[in-house]
Amino acid sequence: MPRTRSKRPRSRSRRPLTRERIIRVASEVFRQRGYHGATLDDIAKLLRVTKPALYYHIRTKEELLTEIYVEVVDIAIRRLTEVINSDLPIAEKFAKVLETNILTVAEYLPIFTVFFQEKRELSAEKHQRVNAKKLLYTELTEKLYHEGVAAGVFRDVDPKLATFSLFGMGNWIYQWFNPAGRLSSRDVAQIMGDLAAHGYLLRGHAGVAPLPPGPPAGQE
Repeated sequence: MPRTRSKRPRSRSRRPLTRERIIRVASEVFRQRGYHGATLDDIAKLLRVTKPALYYHIRTKEELLTEIYVEVVDIAIRRLTEVINSDLPIAEKFAKVLETNILTVAEYLPIFTVFFQEKRELSAEKHQRVNAKKLLYTELTEKLYHEGVAAGVFRDVDPKLATFSLFGMGNWIYQWFNPAGRLSSRDVAQIMGDLAAHGYLLRGHAGVAPLPPGPPAGQE
């Protein structure tokens, strides 16, 4: 992200101006004011740096927005990979994917809020860069579900539908989760992970008649 310059402009802040710090502050500004309402000058003021100091690292709002999107997907892929490579049984891994997703969204709430709300502001070229990374995240989760089906642990339903349902549960918390609320992010993650793994019925409850099975994955 930094570019070669003859001389780095001075910062008014004593804190180092790192990529992570710029992204975190910019995400908060974008979340509060919206992409169109925010300016690089707003971000520089909140960072307590001069505009030239910020321009040393970033040139345009779209470039900064793209970096936010790349950061979100990189964090998500890194944490997903840790779950996949763990020694947990496959059913627990799938529930852990949701738990990890929820904890990550809660930890980086401003960044994920921008990620979900401002995607239309990216150019087609920038979308292509981000979508390639998002596709990898989806493919890794689908592969995990495939393995669960093959092991006789998961129902043989369309893996994309299964994984997108999981993503929907986790990602939507950016709309309603309150870090100062009654439940902590870990409480929410554990409860929703258990619901994803075991459903809403009490253990051993007969419940309602199951829906007829859909076509196997890959068939109409």
